[in-house]
Amino acid sequence: MGEPSARFNHILAPVGGKSYLLGGETDPFREEAERNRVAGVLSVFDHESKQWVHVDHGDEKPPGVRSGGFVAGERFIYSFGGRADTGFGRYNTLHKFDTEEMRWIAFPPSVNTAETPMPKAGCEPVVIDDKLCLFGGYGTPTGPPQPGSSFTFDEGVYDRGNTNEFHVYSLKNVAVPRWISGNVSGDRPPPCSYYTLTLVDTGRAVMFGGNTKTGRVNDVYIMTLDGINVNFKKMRKYGPWPKKRSSHAACVLNYDQEYPQLLVAGGLDENTQALGDLWLLSVDHGMWIKIRDHETYLHRWRPSMSCVSCAEKTASVLVFGGVDKDGLKQSLTTVLEFKLVDNSGEVQEWIMDDAIVLGANSDRSASAFAESVQAVEDDIVYFIPVNSMGTSARRVCHYKEYEIVVAHYNEDLRWLAPYADHCHVYHKGGNNWKSPVEFKQWDTLPNVGHEGHTYLHHIITNYHCLAKRYTFCARRSEKSYTLER
Repeated sequence: MGEPSARFNHILAPVGGKSYLLGGETDPFREEAERNRVAGVLSVFDHESKQWVHVDHGDEKPPGVRSGGFVAGERFIYSFGGRADTGFGRYNTLHKFDTEEMRWIAFPPSVNTAETPMPKAGCEPVVIDDKLCLFGGYGTPTGPPQPGSSFTFDEGVYDRGNTNEFHVYSLKNVAVPRWISGNVSGDRPPPCSYYTLTLVDTGRAVMFGGNTKTGRVNDVYIMTLDGINVNFKKMRKYGPWPKKRSSHAACVLNYDQEYPQLLVAGGLDENTQALGDLWLLSVDHGMWIKIRDHETYLHRWRPSMSCVSCAEKTASVLVFGGVDKDGLKQSLTTVLEFKLVDNSGEVQEWIMDDAIVLGANSDRSASAFAESVQAVEDDIVYFIPVNSMGTSARRVCHYKEYEIVVAHYNEDLRWLAPYADHCHVYHKGGNNWKSPVEFKQWDTLPNVGHEGHTYLHHIITNYHCLAKRYTFCARRSEKSYTLER
């Protein structure tokens, strides 16, 4: 039935083997009636058939149709706060969507308004033990701060900013609707918004990244709940680690199983540039693995991602919407297929088995998108039919033929211009040096060690997505090394 309209800041939640797409921010120049029509349509994606179905889900939708917090349960999808499709107003209302009756249900106002969360967006709730837990977000204070919490106003703005409040709402005792201020212990995160908070098993959630007053972060916190008492434990950083980011997407591959894995994609980096990488975190071991980097089909921020298990030891991950690196809203439907494989006997690991891009992008023609993908010489793209409606899919197989890794301080790099699309430059000369050439990737490292440190850093960080052949070089000289897999 075709892809949903291009959007971002939307809800994408997995329930019963399907992914439900609701709300989101559409084109602000559309007529109000058209925006309301888009917001009033529910789109359901079947992971087995790779098909979208669109239905009307009534007029009782939440007022905050974009940037709202949401979480999926066994039958219901819960939505908190958010913003209207136009303007800057925020809400603190709570709704649930019934996936069996296909309708929204509004929760009555809390009996204790003093403990009700402020109107806000950019926060993600989780459900633990029949309690909806809500942390942080971006909003406007409506009363005194919650004990133990803090609030940071935006620079030059005195009516909105980030908070690190924590609230609990009992979903079991709905006869007495009530928000309660939670008791926070451990490593309480700073005021933060546009992070991800993902339930990984029945008692734990993982918080990653976000936007703070000092900039974007890449911290990881493990959150556990006991009654209304919540504990945050900050994960120690070592080994390969994702860049600082916010407005990214995350989901868990194997919920409530041994050794859960958190999948993170895209977002905005410290320079407000769209990221196109894909990382997998082993929650219990605290280790990150980079699965993909600099991917055209993942370069977007504020997309949504959901995961369902279609068969034993498999996971189908849907990535939809967002804004790409050129500022265009996306209607791309990307399906990432994962499988659990045995590695060296008793050890098992998740690997990405396939990546399929379905349909066209409404902000950019299908042919233009195909050209942008095929412009990357080390990607092989296949076009296959999906159904009789003429929808096409692009199966993206990644075989990097070669990559040039450059250890750089302040030397002239113009001699590398003919190979810029294959160059990953590691700069150790500080933040003020501007490259005269636009390379495939540019990263900054502290000025420690020699070029060998740079090469080893690249191999370790990209161990699971290395190219077939590498050339390592430092400045323009005859001293270089070639490595072939």
